[in-house]
Amino acid sequence: MLYAATDLPTAIAEFFQRNQRRVNRTRHQPWLVSFKLANEVCLLDLTDTFPARVGGSMKLMSGPFAHAQAWSRGFYEAYPEIAGLYYLSSLTNRPTIALYERANTPALFPKNTRFHRALADPLMHKALNVIVDEIGYGLV
Repeated sequence: MLYAATDLPTAIAEFFQRNQRRVNRTRHQPWLVSFKLANEVCLLDLTDTFPARVGGSMKLMSGPFAHAQAWSRGFYEAYPEIAGLYYLSSLTNRPTIALYERANTPALFPKNTRFHRALADPLMHKALNVIVDEIGYGLV
């Protein structure tokens, strides 16, 4: 699975949520990478009434990971045409995408990224301060 956010605060919140909501700019040398998919993909939209229509609820995004993963496996099997899921982050309520491995084709991913910089880069400091302020995280 490739988990991707559509905005920077959500990407930071999702990635560092298990780190006591503290953004450590150097531990494990994290990088921020932005890219645009080269082609359209078919995603199962979980932001509307679909979860309710199939017997679930919006708790899919906010409940235990094991529960959400089980539903995802079911979606994967039931909908072989989808490349992944489109859902709202349980942390920021903003769009997030989870791509299945079947989306990993050379035609989908661009050769060049739009942005690619280490979080430890001094040029990232000001932007990270703004982001952690917005999402209520700490910065190490």
